[in-house]
Amino acid sequence: MKKIFILALVLTSVISFNSLVFAQEDDQTSITVFTKQRETQRIQDLRILYRDQVEVYRESEREYSIAKTNHEQVQTLSALEEAVNATRTVMNDRLNVMITYSELIDAVLVETNGIELDLKNQTHTELTGLINLLKIHQENVLVSKDRQSMVILSDEFEPIAAGFESLVYKTLSLIRIGKIQEVHDKAEIIELDIIKEHELEDASGVLTSKRERAYKEIERNFDSINQSLATINEDFLQARRDGFRRGFFENVLQELGPIYAQISRSLDHLEELIKL
Repeated sequence: MKKIFILALVLTSVISFNSLVFAQEDDQTSITVFTKQRETQRIQDLRILYRDQVEVYRESEREYSIAKTNHEQVQTLSALEEAVNATRTVMNDRLNVMITYSELIDAVLVETNGIELDLKNQTHTELTGLINLLKIHQENVLVSKDRQSMVILSDEFEPIAAGFESLVYKTLSLIRIGKIQEVHDKAEIIELDIIKEHELEDASGVLTSKRERAYKEIERNFDSINQSLATINEDFLQARRDGFRRGFFENVLQELGPIYAQISRSLDHLEELIKL
């Protein structure tokens, strides 16, 4: 009887994901300046829509809780009807949030360089499939009229929610890894350009010696960064086999912290090298 009121709680953690998509963007000022977030109009619109829908969902959750409590207390047909309507509304609002969030991270994924193309395309395809699945489920929610339909839809939602959670963490991990990879790739190109310019100059022995020391320091940082990124990519491949979870994404953010610091130092060294 009460199963009608049982809703999956996946969004309790997912609602905070919006900040995680762009987390650490300002951790290192030099990195932020080096590669600013590409805020396309679509991304901006989706972020605003997502925030608005979260507020609507929270309100419908409150109304659902009131209707649920009222039905449990009075057990009348009118209270049951109100509870069914409130359940349909909160399920629909929850799906709106999930669809828009999936579209948002997909848009960010597409705009993020530094991700292996086949993996990006595969994840984009998976997100497209997920969005379509969520929309089909939403259509079924909107036409449901009774308690039994809600029970069935609640059961059907559970595997959808599990797939949503896993794909979200996978996508967020790719975005964070891709962003740092993009910065690192650009830094390596800049170093090569600087070396080529220096080779064309007639520099003194002292200046050449300073430049050589700077090259070595930058290369040490680059080697360390490459090793760290290789480790993260290996962890990602393992997660593909085991399934993506919140813990994996949190570990990615933690492992990227020192890499941000190393790249920031490399960019500082490159800036100094340009002045030599």
